[in-house]
Amino acid sequence: MDIESIFKAIVGRFDAEKMADINASVQFSLDGGDDYFLKIADGNCDYGKGQIEDPSATVSMAADDFKDLTTGNLNPVMAFMSGKIKVDGDMSTVMQLQQVLAG
Repeated sequence: MDIESIFKAIVGRFDAEKMADINASVQFSLDGGDDYFLKIADGNCDYGKGQIEDPSATVSMAADDFKDLTTGNLNPVMAFMSGKIKVDGDMSTVMQLQQVLAG
């Protein structure tokens, strides 16, 4: 599955009730892939390719690790602890997104 398809799937499984209180944008900087972002606001989730201005957090990781993370083949906590995932900005927003990212 390519990165674009993964982001489409993330938006498709977004649960507005569970994420109703979140208004945030997260930049994904993927080594070996393109930059993408997720924007969650007012119970809606959308993604885009490229950079978003003033993200709540930036997640940096290898594109292959991102694929593994979103398919459940990479434990997000272990990946963070081992340095495979780097987070700049609001860590709590990224933690809340875990339920949306993993398929």
